[in-house]
Amino acid sequence: MPIKIRWLISYFYADKFVVGVVAFIRKNDKILLLKHSYHYHWSLPGGFLKKKEDAYTAIKREIKEETGLDIKVNDILKIHYGSKKPILDIIVDCQLVGGKIKVDEKEIKSAKFFPINELPLNDILNIHREYIKEYKSNPS
Repeated sequence: MPIKIRWLISYFYADKFVVGVVAFIRKNDKILLLKHSYHYHWSLPGGFLKKKEDAYTAIKREIKEETGLDIKVNDILKIHYGSKKPILDIIVDCQLVGGKIKVDEKEIKSAKFFPINELPLNDILNIHREYIKEYKSNPS
């Protein structure tokens, strides 16, 4: 069978999903949380990768667009595949390197650094709450 036909068959039967990047952005002992215009809860910053974009470029772009901040990616902490939605999250540990918070008001209602032990856990997006609990139990 020709390679193109084999590839099309493989593509047709393969699972399809979107890839997102979620960031723990640290400033001293604080973590950045955002309140998006389309969520009722706080969440970790992040977004989806664009076509032909790597995770490092995507998270730097998303953070810059949403908050005006510049970050350095220190490490990939975990890759999480959602069981309910076809989303693959790449969770990264980042460090703030510059900029001042200036939110994109179309997308972000609020951005705030919270002390790691004073996070509003009851008001955080469910999946991000899970990421935070794991992050706190395995600090880098």
